[in-house]
Amino acid sequence: MGGLIKKNLMVYFNSRKKGADHQNAMKMCLATRYRLETDKIQEAVSWWKGVRMAEADYIKMAHIKITKPPTKDDIEKDELRDLLHTMYTIESHLDQRDTFIRVKENERFDDKFSKLYDSMKAEYS
Repeated sequence: MGGLIKKNLMVYFNSRKKGADHQNAMKMCLATRYRLETDKIQEAVSWWKGVRMAEADYIKMAHIKITKPPTKDDIEKDELRDLLHTMYTIESHLDQRDTFIRVKENERFDDKFSKLYDSMKAEYS
């Protein structure tokens, strides 16, 4: 898990440092990880879009009041986390595990992602 996160964050931040925008840097993560597997790229993008839509729907349905609108950096970090988590889920078949294991793995993933993202963002900025 840590290796997938770290390698993809390196690709992402290197791309950003070289002038790529957020969307193109995320595409580089996919292209680098699945160089010869275009079907995996399509699968990851499809899952990622579903995750993003589900989060937006949940906020609406649960009537969650957002007191402070997210910044551009917050949104980009969240989108990248969701993309890398989607890649991890596909590769580890996490979707086929029971709910308790998925919840624990999600917590571990979020913790590792946040720590690595924050330190690497500072390093590459």
